[in-house]
Amino acid sequence: MQGGNNTKKCRIIGMLFTFGMVLPTFDCYSDIQLAYVAFSNGNPLFGISLLAPMFLNMAFQVAAFWKYEEQKSLTWPLLILQLWHQYRWVDPLTLILLLSVPECSKVIAFSGH
Repeated sequence: MQGGNNTKKCRIIGMLFTFGMVLPTFDCYSDIQLAYVAFSNGNPLFGISLLAPMFLNMAFQVAAFWKYEEQKSLTWPLLILQLWHQYRWVDPLTLILLLSVPECSKVIAFSGH
């Protein structure tokens, strides 16, 4: 039965890594690239419409960062680069690697992500 648990744990880690870290990073930087292309091609309205949700998201991230982050002096560059949310996924993923499969769901439920 250990093989089944390892498979389930790998699926959990893969999904969390993909949907919690990779896709948000790709989405953010693809939006920045597309906004740059829009501004370069003379479409400032389209560029602003792409950047507005990013600035709104940044405002919410700054508020969460200020409230929850304990190591502000070390992690503020991640906030500026829009990587702080992905950094916050490292702790739950590390715990999941160390715990058994039934405990993994508890980590996901109580991690706040």
